[in-house]
Amino acid sequence: LGDVYKRQVHMDVDASQYGMGACVYQMNEDDPKRKDIILFASRAFDDDRHRSYTTASPFYREARALAHFLEEVRPLVALSPLPVQVHSDHLPLKWMKHSRRGPIADFVVFNLGGMHFDTHYKPGKTNIIADALSRFPCVSPNTFHLKGLKAALDVLLTNLCDDTRVTDHIWFTHHEHQPATELTRVIKRWRLTPPDLSLIHI
Repeated sequence: LGDVYKRQVHMDVDASQYGMGACVYQMNEDDPKRKDIILFASRAFDDDRHRSYTTASPFYREARALAHFLEEVRPLVALSPLPVQVHSDHLPLKWMKHSRRGPIADFVVFNLGGMHFDTHYKPGKTNIIADALSRFPCVSPNTFHLKGLKAALDVLLTNLCDDTRVTDHIWFTHHEHQPATELTRVIKRWRLTPPDLSLIHI
């Protein structure tokens, strides 16, 4: 990053219902079509406020993502005379610094005080890296669907050694919002099912 202050820093950013992602890069000096990647970043929305992010407007999530990742690169670009070029597929962010959409926009702009950045619209079909970084498997939903959790438990139990079936206790940590009784049934059924001899390797 020796020439980081000589070239413009770009950041593609996006948010989903479950998290946010960003790709920070500079354009290659020899090949303008090639990107020199500085970092890929993903972050899931925290558990305490996950539900509010899930039901919030896209502008709220996208603004949160923009603010978070600009803070992440602040040490990198603090001494650069060039503003960070932010690219988002959420068009309203383009005017966030120049309009008053309410307390959310004001809060984001206030927290980014001292940072120089310009926001540009990037069509969603071309913002594929940041979009992928904001979704599974880079970030995961904070709650698991019971059907998927039971299927995952089935796979786990199938791959345990046969001696485990006769142990007195099996400790299993599960998500607090999922009913333990459903998962207990999966374990009881596994205990009573004869092992599949075709899975035994000699």
